[in-house]
Amino acid sequence: MSTELSKETIAKLKARAGISEARSDAAVMNAGSVSSDDMFARSRAEIAAQPADVQAGVREYLQGMNTPFAGMIVNSVLGDGSQSKGFMGMLGGLLGSKRIFASIGGETVAMGGRREPTIAPPPADEANVQAAEAKLGFSVPAELRQIYIEVADGGVGPGDGIYSLKELLAKWREMTNEPVGPRGQKWPAHLLPINGDDWDLTCIDMKTGRLTYFDVEEVDYGGWKKCFKDEAAGLEAWLCEWLGKPTAAEKAALRATRPAPKQLTDEDWEVWASESPENREYFKRLDIATMTPAERAAIGLTEDNWAEKMFEGIDLSKIRPPTPGYADRHRAAQMRGSDAYR
Repeated sequence: MSTELSKETIAKLKARAGISEARSDAAVMNAGSVSSDDMFARSRAEIAAQPADVQAGVREYLQGMNTPFAGMIVNSVLGDGSQSKGFMGMLGGLLGSKRIFASIGGETVAMGGRREPTIAPPPADEANVQAAEAKLGFSVPAELRQIYIEVADGGVGPGDGIYSLKELLAKWREMTNEPVGPRGQKWPAHLLPINGDDWDLTCIDMKTGRLTYFDVEEVDYGGWKKCFKDEAAGLEAWLCEWLGKPTAAEKAALRATRPAPKQLTDEDWEVWASESPENREYFKRLDIATMTPAERAAIGLTEDNWAEKMFEGIDLSKIRPPTPGYADRHRAAQMRGSDAYR
């Protein structure tokens, strides 16, 4: 059973469609990513600024890696990057229109090249929708039709966004032109795929309006029927859940308003160390980590064993190091005449 989306949801979708960095999850990832070329170029610049012995150490480490890609990595980090450009170009060709992101060194890297953010395509007109419906052989659900005519011809929503009319038709044909189940099962005629990558699909049930998720990997664990899982009560609920999540810009604004986290101060350590002989001894031993090799040798520690022997004789299970603000809590507790700061 199909019902139209609320005016509020349509208005929110329109707003997101016009924001290149927020129209879909993929758009958010792309906007916050760097290209692999830029990442390697920055790495080369940072290493080039290091002393010669550091550069030699990096080269020795990279060349010692036991991987088929070792040569390419050395060229990318220490050379001119030509090998990685060739590899990434090939990867981009294999991926086609798909985008894959990887988290490297705390950054989101666009594999196969980063794209400039774009807003969603303009809405389709009634003639476009009717032409697509004629090729499908049925009318698309009313709420989906709304999105195409009032919001955009795809590209808005979770993942890469709802399919464009062209993608909708292509996916339907892919799933129905021949049996796709492992034992020749036909694709359920009432499930219209509207979103997803390859065969991990979100589908709208044209009988009930509910959304079903198709996970092809479940074939190996529970058979064909187990691949179909209830995902949402309807398109409105599914989209509202996505719209309710903060965008990248909203997350950045929230981070900017948060106070800087407290840091552990020397006073925190000193107050904590004064409370017991065990704490005092632990605090004293911490200095070993900042000693030079010669200073550690003077107290009988070698570079091979100092980390192991650093806390020898201390029962670490009984040590509870301080946390930021410990000294302030200690003073407050003293004023209250309690030990609540612990």
